[in-house]
Amino acid sequence: MNINEGTITTDNRPLIGVDLGGTNVRAGRVENGTIVELKERTISALGMKREIIEEVSETIQAVLTPDAAGIGFGAPSVVDVAKGIVYSVINIPSWHEVPLKQILEDRFGLPVFVNNDANCFAMGELYYGSGRGYRHLVGLIVGTGLGAGIIVNGRLYSGANCGAGAAWRPAGPGDLRHFRRTSGAHHHDRPVCL
Repeated sequence: MNINEGTITTDNRPLIGVDLGGTNVRAGRVENGTIVELKERTISALGMKREIIEEVSETIQAVLTPDAAGIGFGAPSVVDVAKGIVYSVINIPSWHEVPLKQILEDRFGLPVFVNNDANCFAMGELYYGSGRGYRHLVGLIVGTGLGAGIIVNGRLYSGANCGAGAAWRPAGPGDLRHFRRTSGAHHHDRPVCL
């Protein structure tokens, strides 16, 4: 699986897409741009981190096939995309600094890409939905908060730790520290404007 310069190459192998919400998780298998199987279940939102990871993994396993190219995961959170760390899910208190990419890659032996759920929604619309043929779009998600995925010139505009489209959501403990960036060799912390 290759994601580069606004294209996704899977050699016609299925992709697994996962959408984590505050109370449920959905996993779907996409083949040739069409969702061919979809599973949904409630999660133990107030449960321990390991319990919720197990519920998520069972949902992924229910749609997984041996020929899958990879897993894309959308989380309603600040995310370190390079490392696949989910920092804080407002309705799942035990999810702070969860190294989700590593956990799921170890479990399933597939490449895993983790991003903010609104960003994943916008990318899905760009490649497979109403956004096909457009180079600029904004996808809005209304739920516990209000989020947006922003596509400019056919590419996702994420900002710092996927925060560019985080229009509003109730702040959770420690959320703002993950919207900070370091500037050059001086290491001045500055809040990133959302």
